[in-house]
Amino acid sequence: MKTIIIPTTQNIELEYPVANMGERILAGLIDFILYWLYLFLILYLVNTTPMGDESLGDYWYKQNAIFQILTLPAAAYSLLMEFLFNGQTLGKMALKLRTIRVDGKSTTLSNYLIRWVLKMIDVWFSLYIFSIFGGGFGVFIPGVVGLIAIGVTKNNQRLGDIAAGTTVVKLKLVTTFGDTIFVETDQDYVVKFPEIERLSDRDVSILKEVLDAGIKSSNPRLLRKLSEKVKSVAKIQSDMPPRQFLQTLLQDYNHIFGRK
Repeated sequence: MKTIIIPTTQNIELEYPVANMGERILAGLIDFILYWLYLFLILYLVNTTPMGDESLGDYWYKQNAIFQILTLPAAAYSLLMEFLFNGQTLGKMALKLRTIRVDGKSTTLSNYLIRWVLKMIDVWFSLYIFSIFGGGFGVFIPGVVGLIAIGVTKNNQRLGDIAAGTTVVKLKLVTTFGDTIFVETDQDYVVKFPEIERLSDRDVSILKEVLDAGIKSSNPRLLRKLSEKVKSVAKIQSDMPPRQFLQTLLQDYNHIFGRK
């Protein structure tokens, strides 16, 4: 299973499973079916709605104009859905997938717009080419360009994803906040050990891992040794019990970082 590590604004790295080709095809197929159902519905409504007493030419012109206007939302379906629903279309919702930026920043309208524009190449370009050179066979194989790109790129990115700096991931995290150094603190929290700034992110990450292991195994000796080591490295004086001391250090670290 491919995964991608996404840095967050709180200096925390979260690991997501990358959506595989089958999942993206299925999500796209759901969206494709909904797209055509909408078009058939609009076509039915336009054809069955009276347009008044006009000549045949005027009737056809008005009918066609209304149909074109009503199909605009369908043409921009993926763009509108991903922008309004935080990177998800109905197909992605059904498969629990989401479009995110690989750099961990919030996905913007420009990112979704790039993906949407390049979908012309990823999905529809291959259909057009094969319909010309394949005797109409291209109707059955849209998306070949995008699928090739997904198959050969590290993070399963189609061309639109590469250009936009995005990819599609499963919403189930491999690494959760509970596995990270993140500890929530109140806004009026008072830092007790500012010396924690002497430790690196890696040091604090190790501290969190060993602390969790000591708590799960009910190993006070492990916690005491870790506490003594941290006091020595960070030059901290404290009479707190080891577990309370280490948990306070994590809270101090997160609060100091949050303020910065």
